[in-house]
Amino acid sequence: MASDDTTRNLSLSLYHYLCQNIVGYEDHVKTIRMMNNVRDNLVTDQKVCITSGSFGEGIEMKGSDTDVMHILKEIKVHETMSSVVKIYDKTYLSMYMEETKPGFTSLLLEYTNAVDVLPMCTDDRGNLFLSNLKFKQRFERPRMNVDHGPCLSDQDGLYDYCFCLHSESWVTPAKQWILRPNNSWPCPEVKQNIIDHGVLFVPIGIKGSANEEIEWRLSFSVGEKLLIYAFSHTQLLCYALLKILLKDAINVDTQCEALLCSYFLKTIIFWVSEEILPSVWTPENLIPCFMRCFRRLIFCVEYSVCPHYFIPENNLFENKIKGKERQLLLSNLETLHTYDWRCIFRSPQITLFEPSPNLDIPLLPFICSFQKLANSDFLGKLKQNFFLMGNTRKGYVRAVYNLLHLQSTRIQYIHLYFMSNLSENMPEAIPQMKRDGNKYYYKQYNTYLSYLLQNTHQDCVSEWLILASLFYKTQQYNKVLYLTLYSLSKCTSEKLCQGKDLTDSQIELLSLKTIQKKGKINLLKLLKIQSCAFGRTFLIPTELQMNVPIREFKFFPILPAVVSAHFLRVLCHYHLNNIKQCRKSVSALGLTIAEDYFIPKLKAEKSDSYDCLGVALQLIGETENAKQAFIRSIELKPEQVFNMSYKRLYEIVKGLGRVLVLKKPNFQYTFED
Repeated sequence: MASDDTTRNLSLSLYHYLCQNIVGYEDHVKTIRMMNNVRDNLVTDQKVCITSGSFGEGIEMKGSDTDVMHILKEIKVHETMSSVVKIYDKTYLSMYMEETKPGFTSLLLEYTNAVDVLPMCTDDRGNLFLSNLKFKQRFERPRMNVDHGPCLSDQDGLYDYCFCLHSESWVTPAKQWILRPNNSWPCPEVKQNIIDHGVLFVPIGIKGSANEEIEWRLSFSVGEKLLIYAFSHTQLLCYALLKILLKDAINVDTQCEALLCSYFLKTIIFWVSEEILPSVWTPENLIPCFMRCFRRLIFCVEYSVCPHYFIPENNLFENKIKGKERQLLLSNLETLHTYDWRCIFRSPQITLFEPSPNLDIPLLPFICSFQKLANSDFLGKLKQNFFLMGNTRKGYVRAVYNLLHLQSTRIQYIHLYFMSNLSENMPEAIPQMKRDGNKYYYKQYNTYLSYLLQNTHQDCVSEWLILASLFYKTQQYNKVLYLTLYSLSKCTSEKLCQGKDLTDSQIELLSLKTIQKKGKINLLKLLKIQSCAFGRTFLIPTELQMNVPIREFKFFPILPAVVSAHFLRVLCHYHLNNIKQCRKSVSALGLTIAEDYFIPKLKAEKSDSYDCLGVALQLIGETENAKQAFIRSIELKPEQVFNMSYKRLYEIVKGLGRVLVLKKPNFQYTFED
């Protein structure tokens, strides 16, 4: 697939644009995958957890949800039971593929001693089959109760959890894939690895089928993830471009948005990858490779045929891409094709790309990848997934064990990072503590103190301030003043603030080989200043709580580190009756917010900062200025249930014998007698 010099240079420019602005360079993708895999291993317990979808593949796409597969260990699936040696505490199912279409099967109950399995079965002509509907209902939870195909989703559609079953052996319907010829992709080692991982079964049948409730879809999610891992970076970027085109140019038409999905695009690029030599997938050929995949998509829609990659007899477009909708979709795709590769400009994500034939790489790959990792939402999702997916205590113990036994420094840093994440919530709840000599509370205090000390491996400032908050709640004000002064001394020009571009001095620092050798995960601890997330009520300074009962408390502030440091200093000087130092700290807090000093570009965090400033101003008697700070906080975060500034503002005007009138949506406020 030869390309002229202009196309070659345009491909290279587009390649680096996608790496720097959307997907990341190859090492960045590998880092995300490694962190996902480590996290999956740490939370695996009674269920094997596998992060799938774009997130699991290492592609952090805008607006994509997080897909997690939970494989039940206690239930085994076999194609036949002829040579299976049964274990007493396991449940065994066999595949029953009569009257099912390719890619689907029923699961016949062969043996169980588990009391919760029989209620999930349905009798069909004297045989007990596992019901996909009853199986899925077993795992519904108040915050995970939205039916989304084979998955359960949260109300916001951010997380998809698929509870599924596993066959350790490869299955007959996909046997032909093993022997199918290809152009060296995937390589034999990857193929064997996929075969060794077996096949999954997800709880969903063919819509409208007479046996829909007892049908299960064969899933090759693990194999597909391994195939994505085997992609060259150019293949991965082609896949990302197709996903961007689907989201921003194809699905914008409401009549077409439900016809195509990213799984179809993944299948198409698998087939194209088999047909051409791996040596073709180079950065210089990005545009020709992308257009080849796009033309294949048009061909598949035109003839309503998209064979499943592992089971070609299963046409993914059957009964889906047809009729008037197919004609409209085909027309839209052909219109896009008339723009050639420039059809990608229909996406707002590509608007900054300037198609110049002159190659321009403004940042080194390492610097770009580090900034992308430091500014991404990925780390936050990883942390949140820990507490949604598994037992944090067991994950913590496993992280410590692996940290002590692993040889790879890079993976050790990842385990250290996760151990630090988990220690923040270990133990999950501790009563408010006072140094009153009570042995129980003193033991609890020391326990949490030890965990918070381990929690300081996430960044260079914020977790020290969380520790300082513990000291403040236990009235150890001098320790707080020492820690906050230490934290402020760390807020120097070479440090990174989330959401802000790198300065010239930071780029120069990250260009040094000695710095790069430290590794990106370790550099996050050394250079990144993240905000302080007060995720536990008893760590939030009392002045911010306003005596709200814990069960009703919804205000968990996320404060920029510098704001948190100055605010804690205000509180400590106030309680120590250091009037002059208290006023100086209030001034420093106000100046920090006004100058956006190490404050991320997030309205919620700026809003919480103004709330803290208002509280500080109230403490020193500047009520009018406090009122203006609370109003500014409300303007930035108008959701009343999550913003305590509403209540503080009402309390002020109530004390003045006046009534607060809020005029929305323009947030104009008046005070009436």
